[in-house]
Amino acid sequence: MILTAERLVHDALTLGRFLTVVSGKAADETMATTAAFREREAASGPLAGRWCCCRWGPRVGYLFISEHGAGRYRREPPPDLDPAALVTVTVDPEARPATELLAELTELVDLLSSGSRVKIEGSGETVELAGSRDVGRIVENLKLYLAGVWGAISPGYNERVVRAGGLRLRETLLSGEGRAACRDELLRVAGEVLHLRAVQAADAPLAGWFLVWRDVCRAVEERFAARHDRSRAALEMVRYLGFGAAGAIVDPDVLTAMTVHKLSREGLAGIAAELADGYLRMGERYICKALEADSIEVFGGTLYASALFLYTALQIFRALCEDPARTPSDYEARAANVAEEKLVRVAMSFENAVANRTGARLRDHRLRVREARRSGGAEAEEQALFELIDMKYYYPRCFRERLLEAPQAPGGLGSVDRRQ
Repeated sequence: MILTAERLVHDALTLGRFLTVVSGKAADETMATTAAFREREAASGPLAGRWCCCRWGPRVGYLFISEHGAGRYRREPPPDLDPAALVTVTVDPEARPATELLAELTELVDLLSSGSRVKIEGSGETVELAGSRDVGRIVENLKLYLAGVWGAISPGYNERVVRAGGLRLRETLLSGEGRAACRDELLRVAGEVLHLRAVQAADAPLAGWFLVWRDVCRAVEERFAARHDRSRAALEMVRYLGFGAAGAIVDPDVLTAMTVHKLSREGLAGIAAELADGYLRMGERYICKALEADSIEVFGGTLYASALFLYTALQIFRALCEDPARTPSDYEARAANVAEEKLVRVAMSFENAVANRTGARLRDHRLRVREARRSGGAEAEEQALFELIDMKYYYPRCFRERLLEAPQAPGGLGSVDRRQ
């Protein structure tokens, strides 16, 4: 099998994004759930238009997939649902399919680093890397990239980064260098974590916490400075900085929720709501940019950027809705649902990209579009394209013509067009 260096990089980026778009645990669960639904459909027919009881070990949830592919999730079954109409889908909670793919890819890259041709144990297939005069450098860079992804999904990684960041800020606070030094150090620490996120070496919970910490401190300072109370502005900024750096709690999601509740207790819930609204709108803007991208590469990178803002908006809106000290607004509850729905679509887009690395999903989608045309004409064809692009975010709009092409016969990994 001939594997080009470009294809290897594309597959690594696709898998790395999927594993960190939310978290490694979420990616594994998404792939395992998708596989379980496909197995259930193969055994008993299509599940579209039906409520399903999904079981992940002791955890239970209820999923509804519409005829158009949109999904809804509930922790409890709908009150008017006939129990006889409910389909049970069981997912292995210990399954790690996405992590296993990363292990396989890492092994392949390690083998290729010692030579351009390797034999895969088990299958006996020979893989030869070609396509670039600087293959060695590309492979070494890929090894560094994959090491970053492994770090991001490793147990305890987020807590270690949070603990280290908090220690740096505590040392700056105790140094007596003043508010400006504290603010600058927070910007540096947050910037470093957000850079890790940009290269898939930080998942959404970790990067989301540092984004919130930085922006809350800045917003609190600006709120009191706008009231011409400079001494209070300095005090409040340092208080919130110290709250995040205390070190007793190092779970990033818990820290985000605690910070939102602290703002609420101190009459500053509006700051949290404004930040969440801004993050949601930013995430939506990135989705729009991704759909308008002129290549699948730009599409993937831009859609990945949307997930951090959607995830962070969701965490803040959830914390506001669950705050016992206040009654959430209707908008906050609706916005939490919007952020969650769009985040799920983004995550599923990356699951689709991983599954499509051999072109199999693209062939299925072309068949779906052709079948829609055959059974319902041009209007049904347009609806099928709209679902795949604008509803599910599987492809950018520039991919429309590719979806209208006749399905191609399956080919090897090395023969797949990068546009797929």
